Amino acid sequence: MKDTFQDEVLLHFEWMRSRGKVSPASLPIIRYTTEERLNEIIDFFNANQIFVANPHTYSLDSGGRGILPLMKQRKQENDPLRLLNPGKID
Repeated sequence: MKDTFQDEVLLHFEWMRSRGKVSPASLPIIRYTTEERLNEIIDFFNANQIFVANPHTYSLDSGGRGILPLMKQRKQENDPLRLLNPGKID
């Protein structure tokens, strides 16, 4: 990734506990220029089996993966009338 993007993309690494196990995670810090370029970078990461959630979307359905079923379940439990943040989790 460093060879491809030089200083356009930096990686912030940290350790996280998930399901009782500690594992490394990273957050790409991308120098934003245009939406097209951001999508090119995200597509490149995804094509190389590195998932990147798009933070530049108002809809959680568009930006993430994996946690959506649990988030949708929690949203239904906590907001059965769908009054909070309508349209962000469909």
